[in-house]
Amino acid sequence: MKTKVRLAAMAMALAALLAGVFHTDAFASPVTPTISSISQTGNTDKTITVSWNVQNAASIQVYVKDLSLPKDQQVFNRVATVRSFSYTVTGLVPGNKYDIQIIAINGENNKLTAVKTLYGARTTLSAMGAVYQKKWDTNENKVTVEWDQMKAADGYEYMFENEKETKVLAHATIGNTEKPSLKLNVSEGHIYKFSVRAFIQDGSTKNYTAWRSIWCIAQAQVKSVVKNKGKLTIKWKKVKGATGYDVYVSSGPQVGYKKVKSVGKKTKSVTIKKVGKKKISKKKKWYVCVMTRKGDSDSGAAFYYDSATGGKAAHEFLR
Repeated sequence: MKTKVRLAAMAMALAALLAGVFHTDAFASPVTPTISSISQTGNTDKTITVSWNVQNAASIQVYVKDLSLPKDQQVFNRVATVRSFSYTVTGLVPGNKYDIQIIAINGENNKLTAVKTLYGARTTLSAMGAVYQKKWDTNENKVTVEWDQMKAADGYEYMFENEKETKVLAHATIGNTEKPSLKLNVSEGHIYKFSVRAFIQDGSTKNYTAWRSIWCIAQAQVKSVVKNKGKLTIKWKKVKGATGYDVYVSSGPQVGYKKVKSVGKKTKSVTIKKVGKKKISKKKKWYVCVMTRKGDSDSGAAFYYDSATGGKAAHEFLR
């Protein structure tokens, strides 16, 4: 019973407070409202919460200007009219900047107003997109990694470690580009962990996304591709540390690859009779990629092998 009384008293006190700040008494003397402060008090990748302190207002109009638009299109658009001390603007773009303006209104015919603007409020970045290994080049001893660009990011921080994550081999930040990528030094027979996260710079502070990580591992080298009696037998060299292999086959060298088999780490050969609905024709050349898996990561398919040479020649994809 005491708890109910206390809650009722708190509700009455809050109502009295709001009545003193936001009122609609037509017989009260009109008083010009005042806004003592406005600030960003929260955000997500698609929302910004703004709070303010006002006095003598009947209502608050909230306006938003999108700063990513061309200058001649940057105008304030009203998104809400409220009787509260805060508002959450929704439907925004990740990592984008906005000016948010409030107009406190009071008096007969809403003629008495006060205006205050919060400049450069910003949403957070969304999670990092895809990160993948594009190519492991055993001739150069380099691995190329790429990731999906986050247009609103100011840059990226990356870290390159050994497989046991006991030694950091490279750690730095880079700016944003249309196709973010890096080339990093590797050694044959080793596995590496690559991690990257995006950031936006707000003054002296960097606001980061969570890390996104992949394993970097060599692509399996094909030993032979034998076409015989409507079958294609593919053999490859095992890669140390691999957890499995994905076998892709196509009737063209650059496009049209279909995954025909996924096998475990102990398997080093497969025999297939069809690629999709196509039978293995004696007259056709067939092209093969074997991608190495490490957990949820894979080596990518930078090289392919053809049945015309029995898989003895490795060719690089033209990307």
